[in-house]
Amino acid sequence: MNTKICNNKEKIRYQRILKILNNYYLKSNKKDTDSEKRERIAVLEPDKFSLKVKYLGQFSYELICESEEITYSWIHIDSISDERIRMQELGVHDHPIFEIDCLGDIFMQKDE
Repeated sequence: MNTKICNNKEKIRYQRILKILNNYYLKSNKKDTDSEKRERIAVLEPDKFSLKVKYLGQFSYELICESEEITYSWIHIDSISDERIRMQELGVHDHPIFEIDCLGDIFMQKDE
């Protein structure tokens, strides 16, 4: 499975992740020319846009969002999944990182 078209539940989950990232970028003054697009996507009604996720490898995904008002694609690096693997390699299995929803979780979830 290289590409996944997200259902509304998955879009909502990703919007939560995106809101956290947007807040981080805002607080750390890392806003860029596309920040506004990502902020708009984070608050769209899930039935008003499509979200495709393409796995690129090594925790990297291309996301393509399309709605009547915006079309945007970007690369998302899933550092949560990366950190989980590092923790498992260290023998740590009860760290809070395992409770955080990440794009890898959404991508690997079977469609309902």
